[in-house]
Amino acid sequence: MHPFLASVTMSLGFFRILEFDYKLETPDPAPTALIKVTGGRLTAEAVQFELARFITKDWVWEALPHSDDSFLVVFPSMEELKRMADVDFTLKNHGVTLNISEWRDASDVTPSYQLDEVWVHVKVVPHAWRHYLGFWALGSVIGATLDVDMYTYRKMGVIRLLVGMMSRDPLPLTTDIVFG
Repeated sequence: MHPFLASVTMSLGFFRILEFDYKLETPDPAPTALIKVTGGRLTAEAVQFELARFITKDWVWEALPHSDDSFLVVFPSMEELKRMADVDFTLKNHGVTLNISEWRDASDVTPSYQLDEVWVHVKVVPHAWRHYLGFWALGSVIGATLDVDMYTYRKMGVIRLLVGMMSRDPLPLTTDIVFG
């Protein structure tokens, strides 16, 4: 393989997980806080006792260890959590500080980046491949096929594909695909 083609192929590759519309009927997650302990160590029981003392005794506080210096705690309401978020409690009797912040579940992550979307034209496609699924497969050779412009194909005979790519920069102006 030509060195340029090898570098283009390496820079165009990525893994794609298709999205699916699966709606699991789950209740809204309970408002959960991350409580970080600085300046020393506390037990879960001590954290629970201090939360009851500072916030409210009318709630059953349960501190679950999250790491060596932090705990996850469910709050009585989102309003109560927001009121206490980013507040530091200095506990002189323990020589530590508690920092309360809203905890985000791993499912709340935001994407690191978006794929570049590029419209590409495909020419000289064998007749057996001239259909929607064939066009979709052709787009997946260079990236993630996002759309097939069947209207333009039917009206003008031009095969246009919208492809998502990590970066459009290494995309060559023309390339060959081998069928069969």
